[in-house]
Amino acid sequence: MTSAASNSFDNRYSRHSQIRGWNQNRVASTRILVAGAGAIGNEVIKLLALIGVQRLTIVDFDVIETSNLTRSILFRDSDAGLPKARVAAARAREINPDCRAVAIDGDLEFDVGLGVYRNQDIVIGCLDSINARLALNRCCLMTGVPWLNGGIESEFGEVTLIAGAGACFECSMTEQMWERRNLRYSCTGQIKDFSADAAPTVATIASVVAGILVNEALAQVATDPEIAESRLSPGDKLFISIRPYHLHVARVDINPECTAHATCINIELIDGSVNEITPADLIRLHGGEGASVELGFDLLVSMVCVNCGESEEILVPIEKTHATLTLCTACSSNTRRAETVAWIDERSDLSSRTLSALGIPAAHILAVAHDGFRRWYQIGGNTVGNNW
Repeated sequence: MTSAASNSFDNRYSRHSQIRGWNQNRVASTRILVAGAGAIGNEVIKLLALIGVQRLTIVDFDVIETSNLTRSILFRDSDAGLPKARVAAARAREINPDCRAVAIDGDLEFDVGLGVYRNQDIVIGCLDSINARLALNRCCLMTGVPWLNGGIESEFGEVTLIAGAGACFECSMTEQMWERRNLRYSCTGQIKDFSADAAPTVATIASVVAGILVNEALAQVATDPEIAESRLSPGDKLFISIRPYHLHVARVDINPECTAHATCINIELIDGSVNEITPADLIRLHGGEGASVELGFDLLVSMVCVNCGESEEILVPIEKTHATLTLCTACSSNTRRAETVAWIDERSDLSSRTLSALGIPAAHILAVAHDGFRRWYQIGGNTVGNNW
């Protein structure tokens, strides 16, 4: 850093330097992924940019609607119809030129490689659905990255820290929450025509929860140990009420039957990209005959009509598809059935397809299994933007 740049940096953050335990260089180098750029996400992104976090990744698949404008400081009327993630990243860079925010306009589970999560210091979840939280929970647990879950409704909010050996989001799922989750999917796993009622919220509770999320994220990964007493512990859930004002911390116990606590181990980085590498390449790396590549999701290979026999290749993760695919394009009967796979071996016709053709995103981590033993491979480096 040149002398002039150093002076500019020191001047911009001069008030921060007066805070006990604050380390601006550590804040600047901290890698944070924000999942969701809605009401809470807008406030979180704004705060991270103001504070000086430089390595910021924003993930959201949605577009801006007029109804977002009452709770989203980063969006304007002229932004309607534009991707939330891209607009939010651009506004973060406007707020603070030091912030190298990049956007991923896609699904946090299927369009973001696990290697991207693995490269974060912490993830902040600003999501409004159980399904998205479940997906983010598993991505972070698999890559060993701590994450904070924020939620709001009316005058209430909550913040939970999920890290290490503590309880995860799935541990806290109630029977009613599982029922709400299952409303979204048909018996084949495809998305149904279902829209959950939007929660009534205003900007004030979003701001309160966002402030706590950012404060806790920095306390976890970017401040000196001398002020560690301010941190939540893994599994702690902070409940917030603004009418009446009330804060309460409760501990969530680990559910011994929870299946989400799996972790990728001994990950080997593979040169090349998902546009070049095939399952057959990974199988050869792992010893060849008898090995199989585990996709980590159910891939909808094709839809086959029971009535006329017509088959249509799909090659999309089944949870990204819609139940209308049961309608046959050849005979117009609603009798098509799904053919899916969750793993691919050397005998499969799909083994010679590129990983990207099979729905695998860049920098993803895949398990290859052989005789009960798994080896994990990350396909390429962390390729999202230049903020790594």
